[in-house]
Amino acid sequence: MGKLFQKIFKKEEVLDVEKLKDQAELSFVQCRFDRDLYIALADVNHETLKFCDFVRDCMTLTSKTPILLDDEVERICSYITYFQLSREEVIHCKYECGVEKDRSLKIDPFILLPLIKNALCYGYNTMPNHPLRIRLVMSGSHKIKLEVSNRVNHNLIAISQEDNDDIRLFKARLQLLYGDNYELYFNSNSNLFKATLIIDVIR
Repeated sequence: MGKLFQKIFKKEEVLDVEKLKDQAELSFVQCRFDRDLYIALADVNHETLKFCDFVRDCMTLTSKTPILLDDEVERICSYITYFQLSREEVIHCKYECGVEKDRSLKIDPFILLPLIKNALCYGYNTMPNHPLRIRLVMSGSHKIKLEVSNRVNHNLIAISQEDNDDIRLFKARLQLLYGDNYELYFNSNSNLFKATLIIDVIR
């Protein structure tokens, strides 16, 4: 009987790992090509060809191959620009990068984007005095800290910025890549939502 239970639990554990891998890969794929952003750009008839070039570049990346942190930052900036172009209203964003350019630092591709995408899609970022704020800094000698904060969008009552499909998939990817060796915090009140991620960089 003991051996039977061992087999059952081992099988369930394997299934959980496979589920984690699938969720992690889906998080990566959704970042590599944002279908909703492409449709939004097409609807306003703006920059779709350039966005396709951007996606073509993103499609060269795989979830298993780290990339230069500098390149990740450039792609994030491009994504934010395309998102701003896809909206009729002005999206205000304040970006601060305290990480010096270093061609030796690497990171897993699109591991920073989900929190920024979450703030762009679900935050209220059209007020000049309350822009989306993004801050990327070194945290010690081998970690980086990403802080993303936005005004709460009270029109999206049914959608939680802390617990939605994109964030759940993102957490699965973090778990797969880092195990318990990462920090992800969410803080919010009636006006402000803030996400903080601390992860290792690769030298």
